[in-house]
Amino acid sequence: MRRYDFVVLGSGTTGLEIASRAAAQGHSVAVFESHKLGGRTFLEEEVPFRALREVARMASAAACGATRAAVRDTDWWEMGRRHVAQVVAHEASLRQGSVLRAQGIDVIEASAHFISENQIEAGGRSFMFHRAVIATGTEAVVPNIPGLAGCSWLLPSSLLAKTDLPEHLLVLGDGSAALELAQLFARFGSRVTVVTRAANILSDWDPEIRTRLRGHLRRDGIEFSENSPPFRVTHYAEGVAISMATGSLMQATHLVVAEGRASRLDALDLRAGGIDKDEKGIRLDGQGRSVTNRRVFAAGSTPGTWSEQALLALRHPLLPTRWFETIPQGSFQQLKRQSVRVDPELVRLELNFSSSDASGGKQLRLEGLPLDAVPSRGSFLAKLSGDQQGLLQSLILLREGAIQDGDLVQSLATAKHRPTISEVSALLQLRAPLQTT
Repeated sequence: MRRYDFVVLGSGTTGLEIASRAAAQGHSVAVFESHKLGGRTFLEEEVPFRALREVARMASAAACGATRAAVRDTDWWEMGRRHVAQVVAHEASLRQGSVLRAQGIDVIEASAHFISENQIEAGGRSFMFHRAVIATGTEAVVPNIPGLAGCSWLLPSSLLAKTDLPEHLLVLGDGSAALELAQLFARFGSRVTVVTRAANILSDWDPEIRTRLRGHLRRDGIEFSENSPPFRVTHYAEGVAISMATGSLMQATHLVVAEGRASRLDALDLRAGGIDKDEKGIRLDGQGRSVTNRRVFAAGSTPGTWSEQALLALRHPLLPTRWFETIPQGSFQQLKRQSVRVDPELVRLELNFSSSDASGGKQLRLEGLPLDAVPSRGSFLAKLSGDQQGLLQSLILLREGAIQDGDLVQSLATAKHRPTISEVSALLQLRAPLQTT
């Protein structure tokens, strides 16, 4: 039976990053992938979305004041499809098995599952491990709506793979994925209607931020039907129709379901590996390690884990410690990052420092972030919230253009104490008064 120092389940961005670093440190490493090397979500959703978004931004800039029909006539969509094909081919070439094997990483293209606390099985063979990393990511949730199974509808991955541009797209969902897809296709010239079960889009975000963002999206021509839970989905000659619980009927040529994501954990047989999970995902400690099987870690977008940005910002046991010499051990209890990749882009960072660090030093470094350029890049609104002592609990940013916040995340992680609202306000160097809650 083959034994590895590290086995990595999943070949998405985070899984391959950890595998490469572990192999570079001289460990024996194997990556297990049941679908597509490079990660199904990364190559079928993330890369196409980013590539199409680049072209959609150009279409939006060129179409100021133009009609939706004029945008469609320019055939930006065909330009976007060609760009997607090129970018996906390039990204896939960087993740081929031959590339990984050249780094000393074994690649097993088969579905893996645990058979004991230190063994997995894949392709009819068993493998022992010293450490296992679960990086299987997430997949789109399919809601239980009567009639949906008998109609033609799309998930985000299948929508992004379409060769023809939808005439009228219904987007079912109120979260970040729904809004990202809505703006993307509206900018290519589709008529887009967002249908939500909840009373508001982004119901767990700050109301003022949400209101401003909705206004921006409406200027892109996006229509909203909020507080409209679907009752039944039916097929009709030109597409699909949704009957609402309110009695109204909405018809469109295409329907995409973007109501959230769920973990890809069911096929792993976590119980056989002694790995406990709850409704939020795998139960982990502050280092991304299973609380019940100390051989097992989880990383990336797998529910219950640190975000990819936090993985790079925190002292993670699988990564070189020289990267994190300035980060105080155990300074975080939790770091959470959420983003909505629309224009203007919306980012929220939620930080919980341990009480022992709250009274530490007074320096907060935001290294590499062009702070002086932030206010001049367009509308900018920052919302900070904290506890009674004024310590930062949450930071929300809304501004035109993409937010490059990787350095911001790392710098907040490097802080010697939990920063105060006034410190962050001063470092952001806002010309307008900072709004706080």
